[in-house]
Amino acid sequence: EEKIFAKSIEWTLKNLQQLFDSKNTPTIIKNRVFPIVEDVCLMGHSASGHTVVSYLNETCGLIKSLVLFDPVDGYDPFGFIKQFITHPPAQLPFVIPTLILRTEFDPIPKSGIIPACAPDALSNKRFYDSLPGPKWMLNFTHYGHGDFLDDFAVKYVVSTICKTCETDCDFDMYRTNIVRAVSLFYQGITKRNKEFIQGLENPNNSGFFDKKINILSTYKYNGYDVLKTGPFCFHS
Repeated sequence: EEKIFAKSIEWTLKNLQQLFDSKNTPTIIKNRVFPIVEDVCLMGHSASGHTVVSYLNETCGLIKSLVLFDPVDGYDPFGFIKQFITHPPAQLPFVIPTLILRTEFDPIPKSGIIPACAPDALSNKRFYDSLPGPKWMLNFTHYGHGDFLDDFAVKYVVSTICKTCETDCDFDMYRTNIVRAVSLFYQGITKRNKEFIQGLENPNNSGFFDKKINILSTYKYNGYDVLKTGPFCFHS
């Protein structure tokens, strides 16, 4: 799995420019969207957090920052197959600015039969505690593991296996605020923007996020000043 991912991401970054400038490129983006392959930010959701971290265990490549969205380690939520890459308090071998996005309902099972989509012992804080670099973790309360998907998927697919928001829900608003968090992180790191970084650290009073959503923030610099360094990745 990790070897296939490594080949895929290396090919993608090498050929990204021509994907946006070929006869098959959709008109809506051709000559309007220009990919940048410097200061690349790698992002993974749920179990793909295991895959992207496995890749970074071997090499940074062109990756300079990392976003883990509801990351889950191990092999399956039932815990039958134990295949872990994080073993806190042991630290991972790479140092990279990282944003972890999680939700309040990640560790809550949908029912007594199906385990939670992101059990506490396998997810989120497990990754946070294993990362030796500068890191931020935002907990979007009142929402669940798959609530960022489109409304049809949330209603007819996600809600059958994961705990989802059920009352006073605004999924469009939630999705928008997830995008804002990622943007603040990436722009804050690459442009060394103090206001954007502070927006991650005090989200509810920053003015960047919707007042209808409550976000809990945890962060730790671990001795690295991203406002001076910008994005980076290296092996310790």
